[in-house]
Amino acid sequence: MEQETLGQTKSCPKCGEQIQSSAKVCKHCKADLRNWFVRHKVITGILALMLIGIIGGMGGENNDSENSAAPSNASDATKKEEAVLYKTNDAIKTDKFEITVTSAKEKNVVGSQYFQSNPSEGGTYIAVQWKYKNISDKPAGPFSTPSIKLTDGNGTSYDADISASGNFATEIDLNRKIMSDLNPDITVNDASVFEVSKEQFAKGDWNILIKSDGKEYGVSLQ
Repeated sequence: MEQETLGQTKSCPKCGEQIQSSAKVCKHCKADLRNWFVRHKVITGILALMLIGIIGGMGGENNDSENSAAPSNASDATKKEEAVLYKTNDAIKTDKFEITVTSAKEKNVVGSQYFQSNPSEGGTYIAVQWKYKNISDKPAGPFSTPSIKLTDGNGTSYDADISASGNFATEIDLNRKIMSDLNPDITVNDASVFEVSKEQFAKGDWNILIKSDGKEYGVSLQ
C-alpha cells in the first residue's frame, strides 16, 4: 500500500516536498501547480482570438490578391481601349452604341437665316456633327445615350454652347431625338457647337471626348 501511495506522488517544483501527482496546489508551500494557460484563462482566450484573426487575415489577403488580379487585368484592357485616339468617320463600338464623328469644322457663324449665332470677341465655333446607333437589343433611355465634349491640349474639357447648337441644328435640319427612347437598330444624327478661344484653337491638339456606357473615347481633330 505504501509503494502504491509513493508511486502516485511527485516532488513539488517549488519547495521539493512530496505531494500527490494529481495535486493542483502544494499542501506544503501552497504553490499553484496548474500550467500557465490554465491559470490565465482570460489571457489565453485573448491570445487564441488574436491568432485566429491573424490567420484569417492572411487568408483574406490571399483571396483579395487572387480576386483582384482579374479586375486589374480588365481595367488595364479598358484603359488601353480608351487610350486609342480615333479619327473622324471611324466607327466606335461601345457596349450599346456605334458612334461616329462625321465632321468637325471651325465656323464664324452657325444657324439658318432667322436663327443665327456668332461667337464672342476672340472666340470661334467648332461645329461637330456625329451620329450614334443603338446596337443593343433593348431601347436606350434619353439619359443613357452618348454625349460629347471638346478637350484642349491641357486636358481641359468644354461643354457645348446650347444656343449655338440649337441654331446649328436648324441649319443642317437634324433628326435628333429629344427626351425619347432610342430603339434597337435606330440611328440618330446629332450635332454640337463649342465656343473656344480662336487663338488657342489655332495651336492645335484639340480632341473630341465621347462618353458612352461608362467609358470615354477620344477623336482627334487633326
